[in-house]
Amino acid sequence: DLFEAMRRSGVKPDTRTYNDLMTICMRCGKLGKAKSLFLMMQEEQISPDSRSLGAMSGVYAKDSDWQSALALLSQARADNTAGSRVRPSLLLYTNVISACAKEGKWE
Repeated sequence: DLFEAMRRSGVKPDTRTYNDLMTICMRCGKLGKAKSLFLMMQEEQISPDSRSLGAMSGVYAKDSDWQSALALLSQARADNTAGSRVRPSLLLYTNVISACAKEGKWE
């Protein structure tokens, strides 16, 4: 695909590239691909930003994966407490609430 061709040509993806790709995958229903991109981003030591977390929480909400959504929120909150520049956004909270609501998990 075009993303792999870009990488093979030596063009390194950045946070924005991954954010856009994860969002596109989520909208197209390619949730597994979005999750793979998020892991790839971290393996390449590209720090996720609030858009990355919003995109992934949207993937988890769409997939009714409330446990992963909560884990993502917990990690974002812990990172923020530890001094990370990335703060949990309204979108992150909204998507986590949506994921939990779909499964009846209100606690």
